[in-house]
Amino acid sequence: MRQGDKATRSIRIEQPDGTALTQSGAAYLKEFIASEAEMFPEVRQKIYGHYAEVRAIVRPLIKDPIMDDIMPEIRRGTEIDQLVTLGAVAIAPEGKHILLMYETEWDVEHGLNILITENAIAEAGLGVDVFLPSQN
Repeated sequence: MRQGDKATRSIRIEQPDGTALTQSGAAYLKEFIASEAEMFPEVRQKIYGHYAEVRAIVRPLIKDPIMDDIMPEIRRGTEIDQLVTLGAVAIAPEGKHILLMYETEWDVEHGLNILITENAIAEAGLGVDVFLPSQN
C-alpha cells in the first residue's frame, strides 16, 4: 500500500467469479484508477479504523510477545502501510462496485476487504463482498 513506491508487482483484477472483466467493469476500473490518488487517504483511514477495532479486541487476549510484531501500536498512522498489501481487485460485472482485497499481517487467513461504490468507500472489513453492498 505504499503510495508512490516505484517498485511494481502484479495484482489480480477480475470479476468476483474469476472471469475476465466486462466492458462496463473495465470502464469503471479506468474511472477508479483516475481517482485512486484522491481516495488513498480515505482508504488508509478505513484500513486503520478496522485495524484499531481488531487490535483493541485481540491484543488484550493474546499476551504472546510476537503480537508486538503482528499487531504493533500505531503511533504515526503510516505504520499501517507496512501491515497490508493489496492482493487483488474484483469488479462487479455491471461495473458499479470495486472490491479491494488486502492481505494483512494480523489476519493472514481472511485479510481485509474495502468495497468502493461509485468512487466512494461503502464498507471496510471482513466479509465485505462486491455483490453485497451495505443497505445502510
